[in-house]
Amino acid sequence: MPPSAAPPTAGYLYALLAFGCWGLAPVYFRLLDAVPTPDMLAHRIVWTLLALALIVAVSGRLRQVLATARQPKLLGRLVISGVLISTNWGVWLWAISNGHMLDSSLGYYINPLVNVVLGMLVLKERLTPRQGIAVAIAAVGVVGLVLGGGHFPWIALTLAISFGLYGLMRKLTPVDPLVGLFFETLLVFGPCFAWLAWRGVSDPAGLDAIFPSAGLSALLVGTSIVTIVPLVAFVAAARRLPYATVGIFQYIAPSGQFLLGITIYGETFTQGHAIAFGCIWLSLALYTSELVRKARMATA
Repeated sequence: MPPSAAPPTAGYLYALLAFGCWGLAPVYFRLLDAVPTPDMLAHRIVWTLLALALIVAVSGRLRQVLATARQPKLLGRLVISGVLISTNWGVWLWAISNGHMLDSSLGYYINPLVNVVLGMLVLKERLTPRQGIAVAIAAVGVVGLVLGGGHFPWIALTLAISFGLYGLMRKLTPVDPLVGLFFETLLVFGPCFAWLAWRGVSDPAGLDAIFPSAGLSALLVGTSIVTIVPLVAFVAAARRLPYATVGIFQYIAPSGQFLLGITIYGETFTQGHAIAFGCIWLSLALYTSELVRKARMATA
């Protein structure tokens, strides 16, 4: 059945799978702290592409790949979404590896509100007064982090905006989730492979520079699975659910990262964080109450 006719329950399950995996993903990638972020990102894209190529081949999607390759408009959109998700991955990996898990968490708390704004500006979805207030409160929280924390929250904003735009591009691109992700990684594969090749040639350690040990190498290959499963589930959810509804499930991922940051990884919760998170949580409460109100009206 086409995505538009798919049962909403399937969309809910896909969303739960995607954001549950993302909430726990920092635990996996912190095991790779010894690997520089550019190397980690390049490995992630290279191994994800190779895994996707195998999956596409054995799942009978080669015809879809060839059909997509003959549509320049679709390829253009996938280039944009590929750059967006690569940017998101790179910033997130750097944040997780450098003690900024709380900033990463804040970014994904802001993301649902970015989706609301994008839905209004691009998809012409109406912004209710309550949603408008929620977005305004979130903006106050960002300003509070700047004033209370003494720094501009570039990590949070980059993650929120890049992933919001990525989700929007994929929603507007009628391509199978796996095929779309295959092209996204294929279109950014060249620079990543070139980077790893250059590292292997220029570093005195040779191949040991990009494959430090058997254990780390296995974990680097495993980033393909950690990447593919939640991202495909997210795209499937975004195509089956209203874009604003996807935002409800997005709370799972930043909540997991937030708890990991302040408990297991001992990050400092500053006054600026308190202001920002307080405002964001209040705005999300308003936003969620509006979605619940609309759902009740629709079923009344």
